[in-house]
Amino acid sequence: MTALPKTAGVYELANVQYQVIFIGGCENLDLRLHQHLYTKDPCLSRAWHFRFEEHLSPAERARELLEEHRQEHGVLPDCQR
Repeated sequence: MTALPKTAGVYELANVQYQVIFIGGCENLDLRLHQHLYTKDPCLSRAWHFRFEEHLSPAERARELLEEHRQEHGVLPDCQR
């Protein structure tokens, strides 16, 4: 796995079919991905793909992405319902 930046940003976790199951924001992308890799949460453990965007206001950007997802799909991602 390629090293991720240790900077603030937003990320999406997707299942094996590339369906987004979680959208989040954090202050350290590298640390947060590693936390998700070793989660015991049954929903988040379905994540196979990870996409990120560095951002100075991760909480605000994550809210925007969640709203975009809700508008496009009619619901929030599976692990955030």
